[in-house]
Amino acid sequence: MARLDDIPTLPTNLELAGNDSFVVADKSFRGGTFAKQIPAAIIAKYSHAFLFNFNSASVKVASQSTNINVKTFIGDNTHIISEAAVIVTKAFTGLNSPILDVGSSASGNADILVDQIALDAVGAEKLNNIPTAPETDEPLLFSNGQSLRARVNAGSGKNLNEATAGQFVILVNIINVNDYIDIVPAFD
Repeated sequence: MARLDDIPTLPTNLELAGNDSFVVADKSFRGGTFAKQIPAAIIAKYSHAFLFNFNSASVKVASQSTNINVKTFIGDNTHIISEAAVIVTKAFTGLNSPILDVGSSASGNADILVDQIALDAVGAEKLNNIPTAPETDEPLLFSNGQSLRARVNAGSGKNLNEATAGQFVILVNIINVNDYIDIVPAFD
């Protein structure tokens, strides 16, 4: 059985399946092993995944809509989202044509990543999903204090806490510019 010391001698796999996994050292973990297994499907295109159920505290609110600050960015213009997608894995029931927008907390950017995905049917939408009025196709820079935001709307005449089922996943590729400092050897 190969050990971590054997990594330089192992063959390189040039094809990657979504269910392959990587082992990473989680430096934030305190106690036990630092080793964590990460699915290749997340690393290949998306670095972060956020799962929300109909009864999640941030979704199950006594109001027609809610803004969920999924991740707030700290640092001066060092975070970029280059890819985004939403997958509705379980249709929301009990609501009236619920929708989800994903974007930034910055004014005017509430749906700049994914615009109006229907939550009452299993499906998916990705960055730049409307051909006639696309969101930005450029990476989105997040300034200090801005948040990746999900805006959930239950539809007219309903509150979000009336949902009886439903689940969605937000996938994003967040690039922290500082993570790339000296990450690979210099070209020359």
